[in-house]
Amino acid sequence: MILLRLNKKLDHPGSLKQQYELTEATNRVSFGAKDEIFCLFQGSLDNLGSLKQQYGLAKNANEVLLVIEAYKTLRDRAPYPANHVVSHLSGDFAFVVFDKSTSALFVAYVSSF
Repeated sequence: MILLRLNKKLDHPGSLKQQYELTEATNRVSFGAKDEIFCLFQGSLDNLGSLKQQYGLAKNANEVLLVIEAYKTLRDRAPYPANHVVSHLSGDFAFVVFDKSTSALFVAYVSSF
């Protein structure tokens, strides 16, 4: 069984946040976009709760929003090496982040997928 869920909401005028979630059995794949940063995420983070607090995210934020915020922190406070962000993430996961404004691609894979 495959489930596709689409959520669209306006955070503030002129800002559209989109999130898609595809679930098949226990293999979870999520897609989201915020501020022209797109993220495809597969897997789960074991330390999602503590990371949401660290990045000041809402309790209902998922892995996609967390990875986008971590990427934005990396981008805006450079020069941080990419492994600085990934080393704080715990779990089995893979993700691809595309930043349209800089045409940057950030890819990470940490798991037994």
